[in-house]
Amino acid sequence: MAERSEALERWRQRLREAANAPERDADMLALSEELALWLFEASVREATPQEKARGARLAAMVDDRQSRAFTFEVTDQAFRSSDADRVADQVRALIGRHGVPGSLGSAERLMLHAFEHASGVTPGLSTALFRRYLRRETAEVVAPAEEPALTERLRALSDAGVQVNLNRLGESVLGRRHARERFDLYRKDLERPDVHCVSIKLSALDPHLDVLALDRSVEALSALLRPLFVTARAHPFVAPDGRSTPKRVYFDMESYDDLALVVGALQATLSDATLRDCHAGIALQAYLPESFALQRELTQWSAARVAEGAAPLRIRIVKGANLAMERVLAAGTRSRRIGRKRPSTRASCAWCALRPSRHTPRPYTWASQPTTCSTSRTRRCCAPPAAPSTPWASRCSTA
Repeated sequence: MAERSEALERWRQRLREAANAPERDADMLALSEELALWLFEASVREATPQEKARGARLAAMVDDRQSRAFTFEVTDQAFRSSDADRVADQVRALIGRHGVPGSLGSAERLMLHAFEHASGVTPGLSTALFRRYLRRETAEVVAPAEEPALTERLRALSDAGVQVNLNRLGESVLGRRHARERFDLYRKDLERPDVHCVSIKLSALDPHLDVLALDRSVEALSALLRPLFVTARAHPFVAPDGRSTPKRVYFDMESYDDLALVVGALQATLSDATLRDCHAGIALQAYLPESFALQRELTQWSAARVAEGAAPLRIRIVKGANLAMERVLAAGTRSRRIGRKRPSTRASCAWCALRPSRHTPRPYTWASQPTTCSTSRTRRCCAPPAAPSTPWASRCSTA
């Protein structure tokens, strides 16, 4: 552990030196590639036999279409209910549909065969054993939310020198009461002394966000975010050696529909002069074409804030987890808007004015008012946009 910490500190020093070098961009790029290779080799070298075996099972599952479909559907469908009979019936139905995946080990295949025959007689016991198996397989990355198990897990990670980014999992928020509960949960997480960072989903704070009411939605989100940033600032993380580290609020990934809202809420909230010293971060999904332009824009925006004495923004590039869903939504949208003959030119213009475009280089582009113009299946109708009144508004009003 000490050797790894010393190596990481040497890398930090090299990055600081490269940031002040005359050929800054070239040096930082070459050093970043070298660091990524070092991290990859270190992760492979330090992997335990159990981690290597788990990685091999995961690779086999991902490479096998049948195993992948079965795993996705089991985790997404089977355990949403607390009724053991309902869960057992759903798992048996999935086994009947996909069969027992061949990429699983002999023990896992035997377990599924046993579940298929025994769960009809003892659904409670069979379901409980299946849940325990799934929790054990995901224990490295998914911690139980119940106490005291969560506190014990966070304490173990802290003792191992791991900085914790706490990200609450769960279903989509559907109502005001549930959104308020999630807000209170985020605030309690930020008050915890054993976390360094908390990831939040903006869609969980307000269930009625609307990209067509962009100003109202951004204003509503900013009003909810300010208390969270104030709480994070008031409860810094204190290491065992007494060093104090500001807590960071991370804006987690959202669906493509809400991308402009997330970036707009981030910039609008942190533009508040009273929150200049608050630390924030945002996750950008690598598969979105807009992420590169947004990363450059946010980097320039953050650099300007830092030059004025504000805290820097951290950007995390992630693989993303919504690509399959986004493809389905995009395919349906494309068939409705492009493949279907439109009744009239003016109706087409009104449709463009009322719906954000998914087929433009920027996340959202729409007309400020319905206009009459000629449209085709490959060309979008759009009136001249109004001048943006705020920095984040320019992204949503220009093509």
